[in-house]
Amino acid sequence: MTDFISFVFTPAGLGDPTLAIAASRAGAVGVYNAELEADTRRIVASLDRLALHAHGSFGVKLDAVDEAVAAKLRDLASRRLGWVIVDIDLVLPQQALLEELRRFGVRVLAEVRTAEPLPASTAAQVDGVLVKGNEAGGFVGEDASFILLQKWLQRGGLPLYLRGGLTPHVAAACAAVGVAGGVLEGQLLLLDEVRLPEALRALIGNLAGSETVAVGDGERGEYFRLLVRPALAAARQFTRDGDGLDREGLRPLVLGRTHWQEPAKGLLPHVATH
Repeated sequence: MTDFISFVFTPAGLGDPTLAIAASRAGAVGVYNAELEADTRRIVASLDRLALHAHGSFGVKLDAVDEAVAAKLRDLASRRLGWVIVDIDLVLPQQALLEELRRFGVRVLAEVRTAEPLPASTAAQVDGVLVKGNEAGGFVGEDASFILLQKWLQRGGLPLYLRGGLTPHVAAACAAVGVAGGVLEGQLLLLDEVRLPEALRALIGNLAGSETVAVGDGERGEYFRLLVRPALAAARQFTRDGDGLDREGLRPLVLGRTHWQEPAKGLLPHVATH
């Protein structure tokens, strides 16, 4: 049996690779999650810091790629960058870059939120599929992780990895049916390596796991999952502004809007920890 790979994602929009560095030193794959980032310079600086301090290979999760990020990925491909995880709709537009990275041994995963099969042209450009269930934070689809995973398992083919709802028991079940790995993110928010304000740490520590809300278009099954509490004014406003919008409509409302240091002023994608 092959090893079940544990990816540890930094909180989207936090701009701090410390958790990924610690994860790499503990034997996992530390991944800097650059989702929802509007500041390319912060992405590049965080990746440089991760490359400098990580032990073993590390990774990055991207939902957009510009020239500066592409140049940094090429630079890091010879400096132990092991994994690049991109949204499914980035694979073909970034085909040349991904092919170049793969020649250096970087493994590329496509993140999917639905059960729609990969076109052959897309499948040929990736080394695996990261299945993101509805329990995860940020952009999600209709199906819960285990339901979506079962649909993908029926196809065979590329290695599968799971994001959303991962617990020790779920990880064991996934490994038993041949899933190659999974993502830890919100489960680790109370670790010291995640540098959050004390008030937010206290709030997170008291969550029961049902305080997140999926906002979006129920007909298309396209949502953005985030924490909504009475004190989080920006999040409550987003639930009104984003109601009924699909992913294309939601993205301008969330890009660069995460704010972990002052959560009332920003959006926190999924911080349920139980």
